[in-house]
Amino acid sequence: MYKIENLDELFDFVYGCSLFGCGGGGSPSIGTELLTASFKKQSTLTYYDIDYFDDEDWICTAFYMGSIAPQSEIEKEKMIGRGQTQRRNEFFLEESILELEKELGVTFSAIIAEELGGINAVAPFAAATNLNKKFIDGDFAGRAVPEATAIYPRILDLKMCPVACCDVWGNKTIIRESHSYELVEVIGKMLSVPAGEPIGLAGFAMQIKDAKRALSRNTLSKAQNIGKLLRETDLNKRSFPELFSRIVNGKWLFSGTVNKMKWKNEDGYMIGNFYLCGINEFLNHTLKMWFKNENHIAWIDDIVQVTSPDLIQILDSNSGLPVTNDALTDGQSIDVIAIPNERYRTPAGIDVLGPHHFGYFDITYQPF
Repeated sequence: MYKIENLDELFDFVYGCSLFGCGGGGSPSIGTELLTASFKKQSTLTYYDIDYFDDEDWICTAFYMGSIAPQSEIEKEKMIGRGQTQRRNEFFLEESILELEKELGVTFSAIIAEELGGINAVAPFAAATNLNKKFIDGDFAGRAVPEATAIYPRILDLKMCPVACCDVWGNKTIIRESHSYELVEVIGKMLSVPAGEPIGLAGFAMQIKDAKRALSRNTLSKAQNIGKLLRETDLNKRSFPELFSRIVNGKWLFSGTVNKMKWKNEDGYMIGNFYLCGINEFLNHTLKMWFKNENHIAWIDDIVQVTSPDLIQILDSNSGLPVTNDALTDGQSIDVIAIPNERYRTPAGIDVLGPHHFGYFDITYQPF
């Protein structure tokens, strides 16, 4: 088992998970708030290796679903018109877990993170703690992904439904059955749009014996250790990107300043491009990034360099901290790190997270 016993270690955990968020996965500052609230109740947070549990124990994954894009004024006015002025349930992710237990007639021994990231690896930890349930060291993707259909249980054809969906306004929905994983994703996104913010989902209920096949093991403890390195590194010396790249067997791909960003909020996703003008050794070069919540395709000087399912992570050049795409600002200096995703370098993995999946049929995935 692994413990978080002080706020420094909590920082290590949250920001370590964010280092694999690929520009999505949720804001680490919000994740820190969520986990700090749970930490103050418990004084110690514990997560467990999956081998701690019996094969017949039941688990589920719990996660947020929705666009990371900022709300427009028109969207805010629509919500007011629908009476969405008083938040009713701040513990809607916990509520989704309880609703799924009720639907299935089982009690979950533990919760597993769907993905890595500043919120989606952290919020289920907070929810598990608040419900006095255990949390497992690992996740189902090894990175942040835009769609629940890209996680490893789907590749193994493990059952996603039923799925319990709850939001901050008190709405509850059960998706008992669905024609496909993709339709569950679409229905969940449809529910998130009128909510005006991500909603909480619980699904992929399974026994530990199946979870062992789908899990990317020990990704949380690894992230916490790298987060500690981030905290302890002398960031003023600009040493962290190089250290991080070496630890994850990755590559420091680019450094530049944001000179343009174009995006839209479409079907519950933040979709668009940002553009960098190179600095330091990358001077006179440009980088273009396409993202769907997370970063998926990077071009340098109009030549494709890296695509999903490999990871494309961005760091603030001044602080070394991971950055989410919704927080990027004009003129901001960032470093771009490419990280190999060995587990997804299979036909099935590339099918759910490669360039063709996102409609870029002229780009064939190549391991960077």
